[in-house]
Amino acid sequence: MKAITGLILVLILSCQGNLKDQSFALEAKPCLGRCLVYALKIDVNGAYSIEQPHTTSPVQGRLSKTQKREFKQLLKALPKTDTLTYLGRANVYDLPEISLQYGASKAIVKGRQFAPPPYKRIIAWSDQLVKERPK
Repeated sequence: MKAITGLILVLILSCQGNLKDQSFALEAKPCLGRCLVYALKIDVNGAYSIEQPHTTSPVQGRLSKTQKREFKQLLKALPKTDTLTYLGRANVYDLPEISLQYGASKAIVKGRQFAPPPYKRIIAWSDQLVKERPK
C-alpha cells in the first residue's frame, strides 16, 4: 500500500513539473520587406501575451477552448529535442528569423516559407492570433 501511494505521489509530482515546462514562446523578427514582427508567449493555462514594436504595452488575453485545442494539437506535432535546431535558409539574409521555444525544445526558423510543415502550421496559427487579437 505504501509503495502504491508513493508511486502515485511521484507520478503526480512529475506531471506537475512537466506542465510548468510546456510554456510556448515565439518571436518573429523584422525582415527587409513587410512582415509581422511580434513576440508571443502562451502559458500552460492558455493565457497569452503579445508584444509588438509599435504598441506601448503588451496585449494580454486567454485562448478560447477551440484555440486551446488547436494549439495543443499543433504543439504535439512539433519535434521534442533538448538542443537548438536551425531550420530554413540560413544563407539568405533578408528572410525573417523566427525563434520558437516550447518546453525544453528551441528552434530558429529562417524564412516562414522554408519551415518544415509542423513549424509552418504553428507559425501561421500564431500569426493569425496576432492579427485577430483584441485592440
